[in-house]
Amino acid sequence: MHGLLLLIVTSLIPFPGDRVYAGGDPSPQAVPGTQVWYLEDPESAYSAEEVLRSGGFRPGKTQILNFGISPSTWWFRMDITNTTGKSPLYLSVEQPLLDLVQVYLVSSQGTEASLLEEISRNLPYYSREVPQLDPVFRIPVDASETVTILLKVKSSTPIVLPLKAGTGEAVTHANFKKEQWLSIYIGIMLTTFIYNLFIFFSIGDRIYLYYVVCVLLVALTQTALTGFTFKYFWPENTFIAHHGPLLFSCLAGIAALEFIREFLHVKEFTPRLALGIPIFNAVFILAMILGLSGARMEGFFLMQCATVFAALYSLFVSYRIYRYNYRAARFFLLAWAILLIGAVVFVLKDFNLVPYNNLSTSALLISSALEALLLSFALADKINILRKEKQESQEQAMAAMAEIAKIGREQNIILETKVNERTLALKESNRELSKAIEELKEAESQLVASEKMASLGQLTAGIAHEINNPMNFVRSNIRPLERDIGIIIELLEKVEGVARSAASDEEKKALIQQIKAQADYDYLKSEINDLMRGILEGSTRTAEIVRELRNFSRIDEAELQKSSINNGIESTLVIVNHMFHRRIAIDKSYGDLPLIDCYPGKLNQVFLNIITNGVQAIHAKFGNQPGGVLTIRTAANGNTVSTLFKDNGVGMDKTTREKIFEPFFTTKRASQGTGLGMSIVYGIISKHQGKITVKSIPGEGTEFLIHLPVTQKNGQT
Repeated sequence: MHGLLLLIVTSLIPFPGDRVYAGGDPSPQAVPGTQVWYLEDPESAYSAEEVLRSGGFRPGKTQILNFGISPSTWWFRMDITNTTGKSPLYLSVEQPLLDLVQVYLVSSQGTEASLLEEISRNLPYYSREVPQLDPVFRIPVDASETVTILLKVKSSTPIVLPLKAGTGEAVTHANFKKEQWLSIYIGIMLTTFIYNLFIFFSIGDRIYLYYVVCVLLVALTQTALTGFTFKYFWPENTFIAHHGPLLFSCLAGIAALEFIREFLHVKEFTPRLALGIPIFNAVFILAMILGLSGARMEGFFLMQCATVFAALYSLFVSYRIYRYNYRAARFFLLAWAILLIGAVVFVLKDFNLVPYNNLSTSALLISSALEALLLSFALADKINILRKEKQESQEQAMAAMAEIAKIGREQNIILETKVNERTLALKESNRELSKAIEELKEAESQLVASEKMASLGQLTAGIAHEINNPMNFVRSNIRPLERDIGIIIELLEKVEGVARSAASDEEKKALIQQIKAQADYDYLKSEINDLMRGILEGSTRTAEIVRELRNFSRIDEAELQKSSINNGIESTLVIVNHMFHRRIAIDKSYGDLPLIDCYPGKLNQVFLNIITNGVQAIHAKFGNQPGGVLTIRTAANGNTVSTLFKDNGVGMDKTTREKIFEPFFTTKRASQGTGLGMSIVYGIISKHQGKITVKSIPGEGTEFLIHLPVTQKNGQT
């Protein structure tokens, strides 16, 4: 943040008309702006000769000309007389951020100009004839002679041109002093950086990390704005030289704001004002984006505005927090005030309101270094505060422990008697709790059994129908069988009569054949066989249904059994077969499954509830029309058996799907269900150490996937 204030840069520009005398003083002499003529080239279209012929030069009216941020190209004309007694003369433009500076030597006729040198931040640093921090140009003018020169300046940064002229020794000496100040500044900032980085690694407080990042970026900003980094760090990297001042300034602003947030605890003291920090950060980021995308002038201007308002915002926030008697805010206010004073002195010197010397030109560097030191002292003071708070908390903890010990001794006697009383009460409560648990287990078992029997009760009519079908087949075969047996008996009586007659054997045989033909004996025998086969099939089917019903309805299983999932599903399908009404297709595919440890009757109840729900969902969607499909799949994978039940019924919405396993939750009418079925399903699967998941899409159907272990852990559920 502090480095950004440097971007409120001042400007000095030479003046035309009158001659500027470069005397023999050991320091270069300032070129007053009132002796320099200037011309604005808005379209950047003029050549040097066109500028000389234009006649559009205006005289400077201030000691230091300042044109601020301008998209125009500016031309400056001045006459310089060499009174140093030495040749050549050197012109120093004390504004290192200018994008382009060209110096032209005007001919004696005043109509032509030849380019002496061009200095640009788009060119490597050591392409300059005189490699100094500021642009320095060699002017070929002999002692006591006068020459006219043109300066062409274009920049996306503020166009402020403090000009000085003198001998090479004077210019070099002045530059050396400036680098001395910068070296001292860098030394201070580097020491501050290393010191606080060491503290960060020692105590791990992230506030020190914020601060060292801030110090590093501020130092980079200051040295980039003075041209120091371009000369010594990246003289060949014109990209960083061109964009570095803006990027470092924006990053330093962001780092300073984040440091202020942590250092002053802005969120805790002023939560509403804390909202300003991300806003300023966003503006700085936007300024960087503009600069990198080619709109460097707009980005620079946006950064300057954000810097000014962020500085005022930081002062206001620190003052508000200072009113809460927060000690760190006092250090911050003092450090910030020193920085602002340095910035003001730095600006005023460009308007000759304070002397233009090394002290005034280094005011911002000095105040920035002092600010960094003061904030380091504040951070160091924070350690003392933390140590004091820790000591106070330890003393309070010791006092609290002593008080607790005293209270403990006083309460021991009371507690001993109450412990005995409470122990007796707990024993009684444990007995009651054990009894309640047993009753709860019994109730749970009865609930599962009752729900199962309730489901069976709903299926009674269907099961009766299933049994009646084969029994009706038996009944329908009995009467024809009775008739045929009567015919057989009658036939036997006739044969017996023939056998007792006096006819010969041939006659008897002929009579018997006649009797058999009359009774259609062969057809009668075939019909009796068919009727007996039908009766056998009907009775067998009835016995199978009864057997499956007995297997399905087992509720007295006390121990795990090895059982087949496929057989359990098949017995369940036998029970619910009547619900399909020959309009629901069964798509089943059984895998080669091992026998698993389970309670078969309980798993059958799981299959019954899921299949019943699926059939009901299909009926709700298709009614009495065909199209419903119930899909059943089983598979084995290692120690796990998976079972899939899928229907293409009405499906469920998200709310119903999330509550489906809750006790007493149902979407059916009161007469159609209790809401316990799927809750019992979930409990049975959990009892088997398994897992059940449900997927459903309204209007498309529902899918239940059950995973059961082949072998139960520890041999039990």
